Amino acid sequence: MKQLWHMIERYYPWLLLLLGVDCFCAVILWISDIQVFQTLIGLVVLTSILLFSAILFVLNKRENTHMELFRDFLSDPTICNEERLLSAISQKEGESVRFLASVLREYKNESNNMADALRDYEEYVEGWAHEAKTPLSLLTMLLDNRNDEISPSLQAKLDYVRSQLQEDVTQMLYYARLKSSTKDYRFEDVNLNDCLGEVLEDYAPLLEEKHFVILNEVAILSQLHSPIYPTVLDCGFAGTPFSVTLELPGERLSTIVGENETLESLSFMEEYGATLATLHQLRISAEPVKDRRFFHVPSDEFLKTLGLEEYKGIFANPPKTSVRCFCHGDFHYANILWDRHHISGILDFELAGYGNRDFDIAWALFRRPGQKFLKTEVEQKAFLRGYQRTAPCDQEAVKYYMAQCYVYFLQFSGDDAEYCNYIRTWVKRLICKRY
Repeated sequence: MKQLWHMIERYYPWLLLLLGVDCFCAVILWISDIQVFQTLIGLVVLTSILLFSAILFVLNKRENTHMELFRDFLSDPTICNEERLLSAISQKEGESVRFLASVLREYKNESNNMADALRDYEEYVEGWAHEAKTPLSLLTMLLDNRNDEISPSLQAKLDYVRSQLQEDVTQMLYYARLKSSTKDYRFEDVNLNDCLGEVLEDYAPLLEEKHFVILNEVAILSQLHSPIYPTVLDCGFAGTPFSVTLELPGERLSTIVGENETLESLSFMEEYGATLATLHQLRISAEPVKDRRFFHVPSDEFLKTLGLEEYKGIFANPPKTSVRCFCHGDFHYANILWDRHHISGILDFELAGYGNRDFDIAWALFRRPGQKFLKTEVEQKAFLRGYQRTAPCDQEAVKYYMAQCYVYFLQFSGDDAEYCNYIRTWVKRLICKRY
């Protein structure tokens, strides 16, 4: 129906011409004899419509035939299809079709030649790649069996060259087989942090030789996009690695509370904990948290040196599981800026990375020597309440790691008897609660 309507639109002037002739005949009949006019006018109009419809049918069928022949010719411009199309069109149109046929056949021959050349190239690349694996295998065997005869630096450089050659061969095979119907590769999601670690490990000998140092803090800050995180302005390796960041507003909480003894730190604690929970939910590319001595369970010898043998039992049963996430590594009041009773900045990300979530919470929560806030259980509960508003945490695991931090910091208490008594009382209470 749609095609018929297009045909009517295309040939409507001829329909108007027929209707005009009908009108002229009707006027003549009306003038000559009104009765004859009334008898024949319907027949004249009907005849004109039938004639126009028959013409449309013939033209439509002819065009459909021409279109089918033209499609066959375009899909396969052989001489046979060309002759079939020429027999159905006029001589003038035939000249254009002959020219088009010659062009199409020329391009088809060129395309076939290019396909053959590409197929030969792919076969050559695959053959070369398989042949190249033989000396690579020999190199691998020599490096594995003669490593005692090669210096460590030369060993590392040869390993790097070998890995690069293997990657290049694999890449060549990948692109050679990209359009192949049988593919021996697959796509999958990968951890970006692991990929970066592998790259740094591969290039480690060259980086060491050129005295390059990877700035962990700069790499992390470049992925953080929030007003409370520092913005890196410049970094470099001029003698000693350095980084320059935009100054953040606010003051440390230790300064704020220290200047106003009547100010209760409780009002700050929930936001303090909620901010750490938000940081723990970040998913960025980073290395593991740098290992430090107080990350590990105190040894019996260490406890004996400090006169803490009685506390050995608390560390006998560490938390069964620890949630691994992105951690600040040094999240505490001295690295937090406050402005108008709200956190305005988080500083010092040089120790940040992926590590134990519960230890990171404990490191922020435990009381340090000389600290004038976060001393009471009420304050600690407010901190944890703010944290758990944003994300869950294991409070028992947090208390375990707090005890670990307290035992470590006891060696720095010096003559602060009040702080020593606070630690011993807190740890004893924890021991009684667990046992």
